[in-house]
Amino acid sequence: NPNNPVINVRSFGSDPKVVADKVVAYSRGLEDGGVMAVCKHFPGHGDTDTDSHHVLPVLDFDRTRLDSVELYPFKKAVEAGVGGVMIGHLHVSELDEKPASISSEVITSLLRKELHFSGLVFTDALEMKGISKNADDLCAQALMAGNDMLLVPRNLKKSLESVMRAVKSGKLTEDVITEKCGNRLNCWNTSPTSPVLMISPLSGVSRPVAQRRMVDLPEPEGPMILNTSPSSTSREISLRTSSPSKLFLICFISNNFILYTLHSG
Repeated sequence: NPNNPVINVRSFGSDPKVVADKVVAYSRGLEDGGVMAVCKHFPGHGDTDTDSHHVLPVLDFDRTRLDSVELYPFKKAVEAGVGGVMIGHLHVSELDEKPASISSEVITSLLRKELHFSGLVFTDALEMKGISKNADDLCAQALMAGNDMLLVPRNLKKSLESVMRAVKSGKLTEDVITEKCGNRLNCWNTSPTSPVLMISPLSGVSRPVAQRRMVDLPEPEGPMILNTSPSSTSREISLRTSSPSKLFLICFISNNFILYTLHSG
């Protein structure tokens, strides 16, 4: 849509097949170089005339149209083995009444089960006005819908509290949190004796992206902030703790991360 105020020339074009070819080629180039490719904004933000930074865009198309236009490049990228997909803040009434980024119909049913995507699922930034007014428990909803990585929540403290409440109430289970952590770790070779490697499913090429650091943790009673050197190239940190059965929620913020103990097994 040439009137799209936010995508427009950021798109590879208007022909789904041409877009798909360019997406796969560009993604392969990124991942061959050790950078995870993340396709966005699923299930399609191109033919909208509003900006999800400000309002929730609407895609009022039937499933036949979605399959042939919006979803086609994503299908081809998934088939090629792209590492990540970002979910857009979009209202796609044919798929669900909920915004796509907190919709299990869009993420779990369509992307995971129907398209057989097995990589990392990211939200778009959760501070964006297209979604941020939705609820106080937005991060919990996003996890329950099937997202692995939650980007830029408006209020980190309240978001963490909402996730912890969801776990304690049973809305989110330990298994779901463990699965999300596992999805993240499965993208990397996590041997503590070797550099961290990203393995590209697009080409099978493994690239070193960081050296591993080992951090010994005391018994955490509450939130902990652990610092990593801003000058360090390491982006991966191994956690050693005296309580390996504990469930941890790790939130990365720039060169630091906050470690929360949710509860113990």
